[in-house]
Amino acid sequence: MPRDQRSVIIRSYFGRQFGDQHPLAVPGFASVRLLQPIDDFVRRYRGGGWTSYRALVTDGAR
Repeated sequence: MPRDQRSVIIRSYFGRQFGDQHPLAVPGFASVRLLQPIDDFVRRYRGGGWTSYRALVTDGAR
């Protein structure tokens, strides 16, 4: 897949119904939209990645 420095991955995280609310969840909304620069994803993946999908989708959440 072609990419450049502006390329991003867009995810929607639906965890609330399973009791796994995302740290950035807004009351009344079923999901959280997440943007991650592809270059950041590749760098982290090559460095060992994440221990779980939850770790991936909450990485950097404040």
